[in-house]
Amino acid sequence: MRKLLWIGAMIVTACHPTGLSADPGKYAAAVVLPEIQMRAGGSWQYPATGKLKKGEQVIVHHEDGSWVAIVPPPGTVSWVNHRFLGEFDPNGSSKQNALVMADNVEVRLGSEKGTPLAVTQVKLPRGTWVEITAAKLRDETTTWYPITPPEGEYRWLPKEALGAPSPLAPPPVFVKSDGTSPTGIAKTPGSLTSSGSRPPGVAQIPQWNKAEQAEQTGDYATAEKLYMHIYQDLRQKNGDAETILICYNRIIKCQDRMKLDGISRSAPPADISKPTALLQPPKGSSTGAVGVAWPNDSNAATPTGDRSTGAGNLRRAPFTIDGKQAYALEKSPGQVLYYVTASTGVSLDVWVNRQVDLVGKVQVRGDIRGGQYMVVTAVNPVK
Repeated sequence: MRKLLWIGAMIVTACHPTGLSADPGKYAAAVVLPEIQMRAGGSWQYPATGKLKKGEQVIVHHEDGSWVAIVPPPGTVSWVNHRFLGEFDPNGSSKQNALVMADNVEVRLGSEKGTPLAVTQVKLPRGTWVEITAAKLRDETTTWYPITPPEGEYRWLPKEALGAPSPLAPPPVFVKSDGTSPTGIAKTPGSLTSSGSRPPGVAQIPQWNKAEQAEQTGDYATAEKLYMHIYQDLRQKNGDAETILICYNRIIKCQDRMKLDGISRSAPPADISKPTALLQPPKGSSTGAVGVAWPNDSNAATPTGDRSTGAGNLRRAPFTIDGKQAYALEKSPGQVLYYVTASTGVSLDVWVNRQVDLVGKVQVRGDIRGGQYMVVTAVNPVK
């Protein structure tokens, strides 16, 4: 993939663009032009992010002069660098949840070609969950994952591309079994059937039935707290991955429903941003709970506990790890075997762009993606 286009003047680092006119409120509108490109900002100078065709409906969030910010339509993606994500299968090709493992992580808007742009509208805090929508994308120097655009991120259209505004359909209302909302106000009954699949083995989780019952009766605050407790317990005990994922999805659904009724959600537990790595590789996977590749058992460890990487080409990486220059050992261009740093007394710069076999200690970490991580104690040239 080409190097990312740098549009320094266009990068927006706040959660919402600045200098906007008063928010007129959300409304729906249809595209009236035969075809129109969405833009990464309210100007033709911003790069294109994808096409819309005549008749497609969009939701306008706010206006800025002759431009409108729209909620990213279905199929729109944003991008996060692999180094900041944990808690998922790095080789997966279907939708899955991932945890942001660093502070102020930039989310890049997707281009019309389905690649990351150098335009940022939102920065995510540590502990935020994102939804990975498809397989990873390798750049010349790093790896990116496509995610569902986060809240506060928009795409832009000129006003003349849209027809007359129309009010948004009211959101569905979820009620208790007595016909009232959790706030006690009578409302029209709505669907209670979106609780999701029931994971295997919940008979061994005493609180699961209580959480489901609270959810089905519209007491989403209680349900959320119970699911959160179950989630934390499963994480601490390295529980079944499928059950953990379903439990997480239940938490999100409860929070969404409380938002509809204007109820404040519970604060996330203090340790939700500190996932516990598994002590053994999970079956059928090459990753631990934080999504980091486990050491390759084919390369035997030395008596000191150090491990050999096998032959690879060493290159300098465009980032640091724990304040030290990082390097990538590649089997072939773009296929990283290890990200490495040098231990005290070892110099790696002299081995850049050479075939080497590295020896050192492999570590499992949640903030390093795309390859195993090693602290190098020795370098053996490969002839």
